[in-house]
Amino acid sequence: MLMLYFSLDNNLFITSHINFTEPDAPKSKSFLKIIFIESGTGIFFLNDKKHTYKNRDILMVPAYGNYSIEEYQETCLSTYAFLDPFSAENKLTDCLNWFNRIDTQQHLPHVFDRKKSEAKYDHRLIWNMYESIKKEYQKKRLFHSNLISAMAIICLRTAVRNLRKTSKSQPTHEDATFINDLINYIESHVHEPANVRVTALAKTFNMPKSSLSHFFKKNTGKSIYHYVLMNRLDRTKKKLENTDFTVAQIANQLGFTDESHLTRMFKKYFKTTPRAYREED
Repeated sequence: MLMLYFSLDNNLFITSHINFTEPDAPKSKSFLKIIFIESGTGIFFLNDKKHTYKNRDILMVPAYGNYSIEEYQETCLSTYAFLDPFSAENKLTDCLNWFNRIDTQQHLPHVFDRKKSEAKYDHRLIWNMYESIKKEYQKKRLFHSNLISAMAIICLRTAVRNLRKTSKSQPTHEDATFINDLINYIESHVHEPANVRVTALAKTFNMPKSSLSHFFKKNTGKSIYHYVLMNRLDRTKKKLENTDFTVAQIANQLGFTDESHLTRMFKKYFKTTPRAYREED
């Protein structure tokens, strides 16, 4: 049941629900959603992964992820869908790299770990902004739209700051988990060309380049270069299917040299151009 729905200059859509349904926001233009679990428990499904949620959890998910909820207890939640113009109009370009990091981790909803003091502080800060935004909307006092926008930016920046903290940990070099750590690192940095070259990976994992390349090929059947390229191309498909980003924007987001580089690689492996693929879809 939809309880609340409003938009801020058609750039930020906020919905509140009891019993979850997919928010009716123009998700083709949104770059991030933050979901606030006000009450209830259950399982949050994002693509092929799942996460058990509880009261006052905060989830960060890419806008084009396919997600749903299986309730254990009746759930009340709110969703903030940030549209692409919101970033441009509020000069959030310094955060775009970290929005992309969320995008590359689309198989997981990012949840604040409230057992850690800094994450607990960030969680409390965002939740306070969330409560204040609701009050501003309900009372509609002077400058309420300006204040809602400012507090939404605080939510966004704090969420990204928390993601930056959790992404700093380096993978371990234990044999049993090394390939998973290596793959996870590559997928988390796939949009950063300098960080996923063999030379950079060898330095990060303190391993000779030849040994690292051999180890990766032995365990995945692919070279590091080919794995990175196909990962980027698969993400390109999803963006073409589910967003309105231009081919040039997608190329920039995913670490291709430029639009022509993306188009050339896309056509080589999929026998069609990105533009034609979008039109066919």
